[in-house]
Amino acid sequence: MIKAAAPGWNPDGRLTPGTTSYYLARFCPPDRRAEVALLLAWHDAINDIRRLSDAGVALAKLHWWHGEVDRALAGDATHPLAVALGEMLKRNGISATEAYALLDALDAHLHRPGYRTAGDVAEHHRAAGGSLGRLLARLDDRTDASAAADCGAFFAAVDVLRQLGAEIRTINPLVADATLAAHGIAALPAAPEASAPLVRTLCDEAQLLRPTSTTSLPRPLSGMLALADTLLGEIRRSDATVLTAALDLPPLRKLWIVWRSR
Repeated sequence: MIKAAAPGWNPDGRLTPGTTSYYLARFCPPDRRAEVALLLAWHDAINDIRRLSDAGVALAKLHWWHGEVDRALAGDATHPLAVALGEMLKRNGISATEAYALLDALDAHLHRPGYRTAGDVAEHHRAAGGSLGRLLARLDDRTDASAAADCGAFFAAVDVLRQLGAEIRTINPLVADATLAAHGIAALPAAPEASAPLVRTLCDEAQLLRPTSTTSLPRPLSGMLALADTLLGEIRRSDATVLTAALDLPPLRKLWIVWRSR
């Protein structure tokens, strides 16, 4: 069982058994398991904001979370997840700037009119997913922060692709205009006839974010990398299926992949 990181917050209620975040936390060293679960739960809560269909609601929720993290660091937060987060950040000497990186990346995304090139999309993944990787690295002094950030960015890019159909209906889809134009698509949602080559190109773009140095990645980062590698292979083989239905791995397969990832 994943123990609570602080009184008033129960990770078992946030990380549902069978989910990716649950297994990433479950196989961490026992002394870090609760803190990893907390960071993953917080990341999931923030990432859910990006998938809202109303920009005004998304910005309001993001600004509330920013204020709640401020209050958590000052010891005045009310949300149980924020209370636990503030205590964990202080316990590990993680600065407010480091904690705000994920929020700042989402704020920049919500204010952005779109993504012109694949490089622009990659920069977002490095800012958003990379911030999660860096925070996880702060829990293990032996971790290469640069490799951890690359792992987080790669994992985030693959997560977008595995639910591409939902992605293209978000406020600001993480698909570059130049990539669409190269496939004869003026705008999303893409025509189904043109989707298979587009998905293969997006897989190639995501692959470029994969870290080159992976030998020093501890759990949960090694698990994130293994899951992202497996999912990307499945997405390639599925052609355009991800445009109509999210692709996910069965819980037992996730368990096996994360368990043997180190």
